[in-house]
Amino acid sequence: MSIVITLAPEEEAQLQKLAEESGETIEETAMRLIRLALSRQMLPPDNSDLPEKWRGIVGAFHSGDGSLSQDTGRKFAEGMEQKRREGHL
Repeated sequence: MSIVITLAPEEEAQLQKLAEESGETIEETAMRLIRLALSRQMLPPDNSDLPEKWRGIVGAFHSGDGSLSQDTGRKFAEGMEQKRREGHL
């Protein structure tokens, strides 16, 4: 099946940039993005006010200074070693 999609110049430029970065043709990139969107079962257009519904909820939690995701392998290994020493493994 073939369809024609008319893009604004800015959208076409973004799509072309993505295609070049991924080493695909613009058509392949468009198809990949469409498949991705369909696989995620995007919300119907009537939920366009969803960001407003989530205002004050999304991003409302503070998870520290961002260091929790640094050196995770080392921290895990140290934690496992401590559990082993304590006889919990």
